[in-house]
Amino acid sequence: MLLASACSRRLVTQTSRIGSIGVMMSHVSYAGHLAQAGVDITLIYSGAHKVDGNQFEALPAEVRQDMQQRIDAARRMFAEKVAMFTGLSVDAVTGTEAAVFEGQSGIDAGLADELVNASDAISVMATALNSNVRGGTMPQLTATEAAAQENQRVMGILTCQEAKGREQLATMLAGQQGMSVEQARAILAAAAPQQPVASTQSEADRIMACEEANGREQLAATLAAMPEMTVEKARPILAASPQADAGPSLRDQIMALDEAKGAEAQAEQLAACPGMTVESARAVLAAGSGKAEPVSASTTALFERIMANHSPAAVQGGVPQTSADGDADVKMLMAMP
Repeated sequence: MLLASACSRRLVTQTSRIGSIGVMMSHVSYAGHLAQAGVDITLIYSGAHKVDGNQFEALPAEVRQDMQQRIDAARRMFAEKVAMFTGLSVDAVTGTEAAVFEGQSGIDAGLADELVNASDAISVMATALNSNVRGGTMPQLTATEAAAQENQRVMGILTCQEAKGREQLATMLAGQQGMSVEQARAILAAAAPQQPVASTQSEADRIMACEEANGREQLAATLAAMPEMTVEKARPILAASPQADAGPSLRDQIMALDEAKGAEAQAEQLAACPGMTVESARAVLAAGSGKAEPVSASTTALFERIMANHSPAAVQGGVPQTSADGDADVKMLMAMP
């Protein structure tokens, strides 16, 4: 009856049964049967109401009263729903006392609207539906108009003020058919802005991956190992350094000199001097090997002076100290045959 009462119109035939607006439950006790059979069942439980209504003992009065209250409450809810749908009062519904009505008596009780023959029921319902057509005909849109409307809807969602900082959610909403701009704006406004995704690439990886590190991998690795070095600081340093494939290094050129044969240790020291050139190293090595004409200064003294002039200047009080004789030594070296 609950489902039938929710219908806007209820038809019954002469033999239709309607009503029975009530609730029932049953309890079966096997206590007497078990006693005759000599079976004694002991229930072990926790909680005073855990075994209420069990089938091994007669129903106690307090348990019966509790169950009665439950079904009375269920009947009340049933009656309230039927009253709401049929327009009857709750008292009128409960006043039926769960009686079952047939045919015209169901109409008289207010539970049905019309008495019909079973064979006519379908045609009666069809006539009622056709006479109660609501609304109008939806205008048909052309494909171009539909596409334009859809594009306007999508762009309205993606470019609205609420989509800023929530671009991923806006894209998802725009892809849902039937989602209006107003609905999307309300959802976006209630959503928290997207949190920027933290980069998993370390600063060292960024330094090694920058364009300036190509051909300068060893220097890039050295810079990447420095604690305070950043890719912004490393870029200009790498850009100012020669690439590995730019040709033989200064050391390789000095070590390849004929004058360096037999004087490799001295050549290594010359190659390590800042500002050293191949020609300067050739002259010093030639002087030490006896391939050049003797000069007034001893070879050892000349080498030591050249090394001192080309080594990093000492720092005193934060100011680098330079040798006053540096230019003269260079001129002397360059004048050697």
